[in-house]
Amino acid sequence: MVVRFFTGCVSLRVGVDMISSTQADIILGTESWLDESVKSAEVFPHNFKPYRRDRKTGKQGGGDFILVSTNLESEEPTELTVDEELEVVWSKIKIKGSQHLYLESA
Repeated sequence: MVVRFFTGCVSLRVGVDMISSTQADIILGTESWLDESVKSAEVFPHNFKPYRRDRKTGKQGGGDFILVSTNLESEEPTELTVDEELEVVWSKIKIKGSQHLYLESA
């Protein structure tokens, strides 16, 4: 399993090639600059399940995401749901024969 972390993506609307070119199974990123007007399918490759937390304040910038390969079983863990105002996103990866892997991007 390959994990990549991108910090300061500064607008995924421009930097989608950065994600598409990696051969990672899991990608964590910050500063996506996405908001609710942008659908995940517009910026993330189809072979990843996206978990997003966009900035809610109306100011440009911010936003965090986790992308998990569709080859892995994953879900957003309800037990780790946090205040909507916080830019924190979680994902739980189910690993057969092992404990679950919890990932967080903030």
